[in-house]
Amino acid sequence: MKTLAKAILLVCVFAVTFFTPAKIGTVLYFSLFGVMFLCVWVWFHVGYAVSEKMVRGVCSHPFSFSLQVGMVPRSGSGDLVRGRLVITPEALELYRRAEGSEKGSCVLAWRLETSQVRSLGFGKVLSRYSGLIFYLDDGDVRFVSFSAKKRKQDILKALGWSQIPQKPMDVTVGGPAADAPSFKDLPSEK
Repeated sequence: MKTLAKAILLVCVFAVTFFTPAKIGTVLYFSLFGVMFLCVWVWFHVGYAVSEKMVRGVCSHPFSFSLQVGMVPRSGSGDLVRGRLVITPEALELYRRAEGSEKGSCVLAWRLETSQVRSLGFGKVLSRYSGLIFYLDDGDVRFVSFSAKKRKQDILKALGWSQIPQKPMDVTVGGPAADAPSFKDLPSEK
């Protein structure tokens, strides 16, 4: 199906590029744009979309929240890992489509214990794309998702939180302050 969608898309692009509306008809010419958008949707859906039903088929534990996302690579290079993020009180798991599978199977691509998550945020995660940010002790994990902010309360409930904990702050002490005695080393006044 993915190959068929790419082939139809290629034929439509060829027709729109090399033929004018006068040659093939105005209605047919402009309807090719709709066919191209449909082909891109089919290609994406067959290649990257992971449904809850697919995840429930391979996930051994129950979950109450899932969201279609794209995981931003930590190094900032490479492509997004697209799939479905599943959140339970114990773990965050990302399931992606199995390689070469168009039949609807998925595999676990990434996992993180919920106890390692210190806070979460919503905002720009990749250039102009908004999404969800999980703050850890050593950095963060970012997911592109346009609907994450709308589902904030569902995410908090899935994590077992009543409110968002404060984001951990990176504090570095340098220069003369690094050599100063700490507060607990100072003599107390009586």
